[in-house]
Amino acid sequence: RIELVSKGLAPLERQKAIIEGIQRLGNSVNGDPSRRLDWLPEEFPGKESSTLFYAGCLASYLVKDAATSAYLLLKKLEVDFMILPDEGCCGIYYHEVGKIDLAREKFEENVARFKKLGVKRVILICAGCYHCFKRLYPQVLGSIDFEVTHIIQLLPSLLKERGIKLEEKGMEVTYHDPCRLGRVEGFYDQPREALRLCGVKVNEIAENRQNALCCGAGAAVRSVYRDLSLKLASQILDEAPVSQIVTPCPFCQFNFSYTAHKIGSDKK
Repeated sequence: RIELVSKGLAPLERQKAIIEGIQRLGNSVNGDPSRRLDWLPEEFPGKESSTLFYAGCLASYLVKDAATSAYLLLKKLEVDFMILPDEGCCGIYYHEVGKIDLAREKFEENVARFKKLGVKRVILICAGCYHCFKRLYPQVLGSIDFEVTHIIQLLPSLLKERGIKLEEKGMEVTYHDPCRLGRVEGFYDQPREALRLCGVKVNEIAENRQNALCCGAGAAVRSVYRDLSLKLASQILDEAPVSQIVTPCPFCQFNFSYTAHKIGSDKK
């Protein structure tokens, strides 16, 4: 895609619109910057911490329950963290569409800001943001001076350390492995263990773990090829053994919810 951009063949018009939105509003989903923290369930004191909870664009605007739930979990598990009212975008979309110059600029901006704030660890809930900070920032910039952690890496150990284990309540879910957290990072056991520690029975789709199907949302696919995105998500919804689908990726969650509504599925 970088080569296509260099030859003037990309980005596509829809991608250009999203790029313009990031530059104008500071997020990739056309959200109002003044409402970035609408997902917060309570007043959160402005404070300093070496750990930053970074919700990301999708969870902040389109999948607010993901941001709210993660926030409440971290508080319940006694994790010290701060949040940023003007969090901004991680910049992954720039990289995905081949605009490496804009990606580098955004990466450098965020790294400089985190350094000024004294951030030593960033806790993420978005698979795309995690991949961006963990893999793309070092790839483009050479190195970063803060730790990158997805919340799913923390949950099993923190639940055990805090002595939190819930009794089974008959709740069953279908677990979906996101591409970036599964095939790329190998986070297969942690989310399943966290669910079991919370008393939830985990059911599997036939194609799971390294063979899991893509939900059709990521890598800038959904923004341009909506029909393909719907087709891929529909296949997973059809194959899910129980109606409640759980995934640690807000973009997967958003695409499943959107697709279920479009096709009239009872899967949630």
